[in-house]
Amino acid sequence: MHNFDWDDIRVFLAIVDAGSVSEAAVDLGINQSSVRRRLTSLEERLGVNLFERARGSRWILTAAGEQMSGAAGLMQDSANSITREVLRNSTEISGHVTVTFFDHGSRFIGVPTIAKIAREYPELRISMNISTDALDLGSRAADVAIRFAPSVPEDVVARRICSVSIGAYGTQEWYDRFKAGEQGIPLIAWSKSNTVSEWLGAVVPGGQMMYEANRPQAISQMARLGAGVAAISCFEGEQTPELVRFAEIPVIRESYLWVISHEDLRTTARVRIVRDQMIKALEAVRPQLEYMPETIAQTA
Repeated sequence: MHNFDWDDIRVFLAIVDAGSVSEAAVDLGINQSSVRRRLTSLEERLGVNLFERARGSRWILTAAGEQMSGAAGLMQDSANSITREVLRNSTEISGHVTVTFFDHGSRFIGVPTIAKIAREYPELRISMNISTDALDLGSRAADVAIRFAPSVPEDVVARRICSVSIGAYGTQEWYDRFKAGEQGIPLIAWSKSNTVSEWLGAVVPGGQMMYEANRPQAISQMARLGAGVAAISCFEGEQTPELVRFAEIPVIRESYLWVISHEDLRTTARVRIVRDQMIKALEAVRPQLEYMPETIAQTA
């Protein structure tokens, strides 16, 4: 009979989700050597290899790893369920709450709101995770998530704040060259949204997809430095002095902004306070978030 260390199981599942030791280390907030050590410990206890490490950058589960993944996933679901049940009716205005926010909004909305909560509820400890990745709220990767998404799962408490406008943005130089009819303008794609990237390619005649990034902040920075034209939320683009919206290209509404928490935590006082404060802060800037130019030139 094997005696498992739950931390070893947690690391194993993180590698499964992330696809590599390096990415799992980032997700867990620990160094790669610790991740490798935990995995080695687990494999030695079991006497089997759980991953094949020789297929490019992504680690592939062995047959034994596939079996372990299913069993470990059930263990994690049970542990998370117990945690949520314990927290369900907590009335304490203290403890730890994790909030995940989108890149640009974290600076203008997330951080100021957390500072306000900290003044009013000094016993609360709040962690903010800046990310656009999909999160499993059931695993408590976040207690409150502020996310762009077309829709949300059924097992969450969600408030839809507004729709989100996307426009084509670049420097003044690229805008002038675009208006002059230049072909081959470099485009900056968002690797996590084929829909937005395809739209950008379609509305910039002769544009070439030259660059790609998986974070909106990186895309915005590349556009600001003159690398090319990018699809950027109007909320961010209109607040960035170095960027100009290409007025001839119609703005699109690509998604919605949501404030989300797990249904089991709806009555947990500390989560409810953070969620409600985030909703209030976002509602206050809704006109900027939902920015849509009053006059949009129509394409031919």
